[in-house]
Amino acid sequence: TGKCAQSGDVLVAIDAVSNFILLERYAAQRDAATWTAAMQAALAGLNVDVVQAVGDEAKGLLAHARDGLDAHHGPDVFHLQYELTRTLSRGLARQVRVAADTYTKAVAVRDKAEAYAQQPSHQGRPPHLADDRPQAHADVQATTDALVVVKDRQATMTSSFQGDAF
Repeated sequence: TGKCAQSGDVLVAIDAVSNFILLERYAAQRDAATWTAAMQAALAGLNVDVVQAVGDEAKGLLAHARDGLDAHHGPDVFHLQYELTRTLSRGLARQVRVAADTYTKAVAVRDKAEAYAQQPSHQGRPPHLADDRPQAHADVQATTDALVVVKDRQATMTSSFQGDAF
């Protein structure tokens, strides 16, 4: 059995059991016929069954795995990781934006309530800001906590996809 790791203009075929490189060749074209011809030449006379081809999602490489090798094609780790991080990072970035906007609005309400409290007293009925100071401070604290949580999630996701963690 064997696996093919395909990348750029290079086709690399490695035996999964022995880790022996069966083929490593540069090619001018990236079409399925070029890759299939190279693999057939490399495998000629060998008792090897190719069961999986791993590489990027180029059409020529997909067709080579499917039609030329009659093998399963799987994405390489980079492309799989890229798709996962792209999907997750967009959602987390939106959560950070929403939390930051909510925090900014809470700070504005708190600052307005504090500014009103610093003014000399006026006659008549005071606006609702006089009663909102404790709630405004609580809202700022709550939105600060929420912002920290989503930024921590974002940092955790980023660090989990770096290095050997994946």
